[in-house]
Amino acid sequence: MKKRGDKLTAIRNIVIHGYFVVDLDILFNTSKKELPDLHRKLTEILRDIDH
Repeated sequence: MKKRGDKLTAIRNIVIHGYFVVDLDILFNTSKKELPDLHRKLTEILRDIDH
């Protein structure tokens, strides 16, 4: 099973390098599902670094 970071990297590679035709619906839905959680986790990490 891939970790979330691995999945995000795979999506980035597909979008940037155009390995396949990008399905914008899948990209949009994935970003709506994954980005809020990623943002929350990164905010927590940055908050911890500041203290």
